[in-house]
Amino acid sequence: MWNWLQDIRLGARSIGRAKGFAASAIGTMAIAIAATVTIFTVVDRVLLRPLPFTGAERVVQLCETSASTAGYCSVSPLNIEDLARGATHIEVAGVARTQSVAAEIGGERIRLSGAFVTAGLFDTLALRPVAGRLLTSEDLAAGPNQVAVVSHDFWRHRLGAAPDAVGSILHADGKDIRIVGVLSSAFAIPELRGIDLWRPISASPDDPGNRAWRGFSGFARIKNGSHRALADAELQERYRQLVSDYPDANAGWTLHLEDLRERLVRPVRQPILLFQVAVSLLLLIACANVGGLLMIRTASRRPEFAIRNALGAGRGRLLRQMFAEGLILSSASAIVGLGIAALTLSALRGIAPPDMPRLAEVGLDVRIVVVTCGLAILIAGIFGVLPVGGGGVVSALRAQRHGGSARVSRIFAMAQLAFAFGLLASAGMVTRAFVALAGWQPGFDRTRLVTSWLVAPPDRVGSIDAGVDALLNGRASTLSLAGVEAAGLVSAGPLFGGSETGALRLAESPTGNPWTVTWFDADEGYFPALGVRALRGRLIEATDTFGSERVAVINDTLARQVFGEANPLGRRITVDTYTSIIVGVVPTILTAPGATPRPEVYWPIRQYRRYAAYLVVRTSADTPLSQAALSRTVTTATPILDVGAPRTLDTRLADAIVAPRFSMWLALAFALAAGAVASTGLYAVIAAAVADRRHEIGVRLALGATPRRMAATFMWQTLTLIAIGGAAGLLLVILSGRVLTRMLYGLPALDLIAIVSAYALLTVAGCLAGYVPAHRTYRIDPVITLRGDG
Repeated sequence: MWNWLQDIRLGARSIGRAKGFAASAIGTMAIAIAATVTIFTVVDRVLLRPLPFTGAERVVQLCETSASTAGYCSVSPLNIEDLARGATHIEVAGVARTQSVAAEIGGERIRLSGAFVTAGLFDTLALRPVAGRLLTSEDLAAGPNQVAVVSHDFWRHRLGAAPDAVGSILHADGKDIRIVGVLSSAFAIPELRGIDLWRPISASPDDPGNRAWRGFSGFARIKNGSHRALADAELQERYRQLVSDYPDANAGWTLHLEDLRERLVRPVRQPILLFQVAVSLLLLIACANVGGLLMIRTASRRPEFAIRNALGAGRGRLLRQMFAEGLILSSASAIVGLGIAALTLSALRGIAPPDMPRLAEVGLDVRIVVVTCGLAILIAGIFGVLPVGGGGVVSALRAQRHGGSARVSRIFAMAQLAFAFGLLASAGMVTRAFVALAGWQPGFDRTRLVTSWLVAPPDRVGSIDAGVDALLNGRASTLSLAGVEAAGLVSAGPLFGGSETGALRLAESPTGNPWTVTWFDADEGYFPALGVRALRGRLIEATDTFGSERVAVINDTLARQVFGEANPLGRRITVDTYTSIIVGVVPTILTAPGATPRPEVYWPIRQYRRYAAYLVVRTSADTPLSQAALSRTVTTATPILDVGAPRTLDTRLADAIVAPRFSMWLALAFALAAGAVASTGLYAVIAAAVADRRHEIGVRLALGATPRRMAATFMWQTLTLIAIGGAAGLLLVILSGRVLTRMLYGLPALDLIAIVSAYALLTVAGCLAGYVPAHRTYRIDPVITLRGDG
């Protein structure tokens, strides 16, 4: 033990004297350890660990699908209740569907995130109340009996964590709702996280139409001791019976089970695993680079080792000292790397998409840290020993590097450069695609546009006609606000709402093949608010009212696909069962970044009526629209309306591109890390070449060669390695371009600007790395070199 302590103390002093070497080795290993810990932590938390609730491995998601809903997963509550009732292998099942709720708290009208559920949902997901009770089957059987469970966050932030919250009355959707319980804070399903108000659904089995009411998320818990295959077979058989019993609602539908954890992580599994493989390569490359630096350092310490060997230090003692130095370097690297990893994980939670599953659980894990750092210490220790290993310490210390070893080092450096170039070019392509995404143009001027949500609750307005009038009055009142230039209503639109689709047929060929179109309803202010003008005919007008001839405005994409070069004005179209006459054509409006143009139909909101719509407001450049001012103005003019918080279209765009932004930052960080590691490897190769050719350099200098020419020789070698590595890296760029095609918004799979920029960056970094050892030729004294050799 005393000898080990001596070796560690000696190693620390030795490393302390070589500050440049220590900084390079520790920095390289720290970057690799930080990247490894970060990605391995994400893999463990997101992909490998079971969901954080009791019996999560027995929970499956139920999906009903048909030919028209391929890729979607939704269920009918009545079907799920019938499937679970009396099932042999299913313990409990439940469903949930989110829906916005208008509530009044303390005299303030707010919008809450709500959900309709069956009682079995809470047992399926092992959720428990912290106060009161959860919903029961009696709550459902009693019909719309206006009880609810509130979330822990809502109870704490909106109700002040009041002990008497259970049993109190909350006014929501125009009704008094009694709070019967407070839900625990833990919730594992991202699509249901953030729900404020949980209410029982009221789908009576006595109404046959309710069975076709889908759009719910369904979950089931398999009985303990049973198997998913048995449960799947049983539910399939029972579902076939439901199709036979209720053909009107279930004909053409099928049921399948999906592992809940697998379904949650499936969208992110492939990119995370790709990063894991790349990080593993980065760790190995970093360890090899540190080994190369240690070899260079060992070569410079040949006299020291020769003297120690002559004084009696055996091979074991020399190996132990080098191993101790490797441990010191690895320990320092691990400490720095863990600090970087902690900061990286914190930043990761800040920039990652909010729908990334289990994001809140991501953090430093002791097991992963110990294994990763242990592996790094082991590899670094091995590379610390290798420089003095082999047959005989003295011969190893005195031997010159052979050409084969140098060739291997150069090949390895070129492989690192190719790897780094491929990552830098890929990151550049992703970055340029993100810039194009952020500059998305939907077909109109998206600046100074603000959107909100107006709701005319049916219980307040009574009739649909009164509801439409309330929405129109609310929209008109916003025009009195300072800085408002235009305002309009629409059922959905770019970034701020979904859309509905239907089958379009021409009136003259009702039995022909239909076109799938997207439809909206809007008022006369919508297109002027966007700044969109008619290409043909006219826009929606205030005279397009219920009872007058039904009219439609179509976009130019639909006009081209359906009518070609013919004039569409005056033609009759039927979407599903709704018939109208075309009175205008407008430019195509893109609904989201990267979206393809779709055929669209717009109907007047006075003819295709509804109780809620988006409010679109264009403001002047220097006048923001506050929620307080908008809500006060609208509710003063039309008290029955609920008003959502206004958000600019730019803010909605920023939210929509969170995932691409996350991918960009992750790719950039990893590419820069790989570039730094590759530069370190290149430095090691050139430094080793200078050390190995020291005698040759001394001879050349003695014969008249200038230090500048000798430095230029090694810089030329640097540029050659970079050029060959870059050429090899083009293959990686081509492969990554194919993988990244879906992410490269507005760019080709091979972006020349990104490739050239990546090569320029790698060349600059590589030349800086090669310049340091090449410049050492200026400090070589030919007399001392030749005398030492002799």
